[in-house]
Amino acid sequence: PAPWPCTCSPPHHLRGDAPRASVFSDELERSATRRQDNYMLASALRRRAYCALLARDLPLVAACTDELRAVRGDQSHTALRQCHADLPILQAQRSAARGQYAEAAQYAERGEQILRAVQPMFYDAWQEYASLAEVHAIRARHSPGGELAALRRACKAVSGFALSFPVVRPTAAYLRAEEHALTGHPRAAARAYRAAMSGAARLGLPRLEARAALRLSQLVRHAGGARTQLL
Repeated sequence: PAPWPCTCSPPHHLRGDAPRASVFSDELERSATRRQDNYMLASALRRRAYCALLARDLPLVAACTDELRAVRGDQSHTALRQCHADLPILQAQRSAARGQYAEAAQYAERGEQILRAVQPMFYDAWQEYASLAEVHAIRARHSPGGELAALRRACKAVSGFALSFPVVRPTAAYLRAEEHALTGHPRAAARAYRAAMSGAARLGLPRLEARAALRLSQLVRHAGGARTQLL
């Protein structure tokens, strides 16, 4: 039985189970191709790209985004409400991982514009907002600027999904912690990292639990004389 009464279970790539995630993506892609189902084909490519990002396999991410672009078609002149945010957000994540922060900002802005126009409320959309938050957090660490406001907006959106989908709550807590840490609120960040660790442990999300633990240890180490207040 699920440790929480979740409406949806975490995808394999969020559990850190790359082999099962890869098998599922391959099966989904074969089925979608056989049925000429572009919606499910895009879902398979998106999931494979997420797995590649976890493994930092950036060439595979590029290949997935190229295939996804072919499936989606040219959206440059399409009304925002008819566009899909997954492609620019994946491109933003890839650019951020490569250290190309200005390029990541452009892709992230496009993704946010689409999400603002479409306002999706289906389950998978929370991952797009979470991915945006991750991109803005990376940019904030390496090239501080106006991305903190965008980070707050993305975190707020993820927290909204967490109200309906308990499975999202550990990620929402982790992103809140990142926001607090980057805006100079270490005690609030420490509390949120612990909430993320606890929720991730209960849901069986070892990667997220480890990331939150690492961030918390870094926060405590950098706190200097105030570290006892964070423990």
